[in-house]
Amino acid sequence: MADSLFVLNKVITETKKTNPEVITMLQPSNPISKPVKYAEQVEALEAFAAEKAIPYLNNWKAWPSVDSEDIKKYYDSETLLPNEEGHKLWADYMIAIFK
Repeated sequence: MADSLFVLNKVITETKKTNPEVITMLQPSNPISKPVKYAEQVEALEAFAAEKAIPYLNNWKAWPSVDSEDIKKYYDSETLLPNEEGHKLWADYMIAIFK
């Protein structure tokens, strides 16, 4: 994760050099059932955002608990990517933020 955050910081820094008015916001990808390492990576991303004073859109709050079986209804078990219901849930979260 340290490498990922290093590269992310570099991308943000270079983008701001090119366009000082750019607005950066970070959010994690969709949650999955009972994540272990992945949950640690999401926590690291949130800490990075706080450290750099970058708005962090914690979409995980909109999903069912990762410890609940209900979370599995919102993503494809093979790809771990959101299904139609997951995309709707995520879109509703984002729409509410920018309303």
